[in-house]
Amino acid sequence: MATVHTSLVIAAVKKWKIHHMDVHNAFLHGDLAEEETIQINVLVYVDDMITASNDMMALAIFKDYLGKCFKMKDLGFMQQPEEEHWEEELRVVRYLKNNLGQGILLHADSTLHLEGWCDSDWMPVFHERIKHIEVDCYFVRDVITKVLSVPSYVPIKQQLADIFTKALGRSQFDFCLEIYLDAIEILSSSPSSI
Repeated sequence: MATVHTSLVIAAVKKWKIHHMDVHNAFLHGDLAEEETIQINVLVYVDDMITASNDMMALAIFKDYLGKCFKMKDLGFMQQPEEEHWEEELRVVRYLKNNLGQGILLHADSTLHLEGWCDSDWMPVFHERIKHIEVDCYFVRDVITKVLSVPSYVPIKQQLADIFTKALGRSQFDFCLEIYLDAIEILSSSPSSI
């Protein structure tokens, strides 16, 4: 989140236009070749992308190029807000209202002076966390390789994990919540076989 915050501060100071994009199933496309033909700031987190630039034409060309390479959903962000964006903004405001002191303030007149420090205890903790992720990945790979479980396609609108990781619109949130609660009810009412 610090990288997102820093990128947004720089965009505010530079008065760049900000766009948020979602790459559908980006992880299925393998490694991406990086080319530096256009000077646009891009921030990527898993399957979400925020771009910022002071050149709207370059940004439009870049987004068009990405749209040809990947199935993309242009979420716009602040230039053309729609009802879904308004609902997401209200959720953020409600969160901030209930968590006083957790404000978001981006000064457009910032000097862009960056200060940093290091917590030397962080790296051992990070290693412990990542080690378990690697074990999980190997386990899942072995289960699929041995055909003990077969992965199946789940449409983007039905990704239940999104309820915990993304700011969903009201209708998609309600849809995922209903499926999630139904699954919990089925698991809790059936005899334990796991």
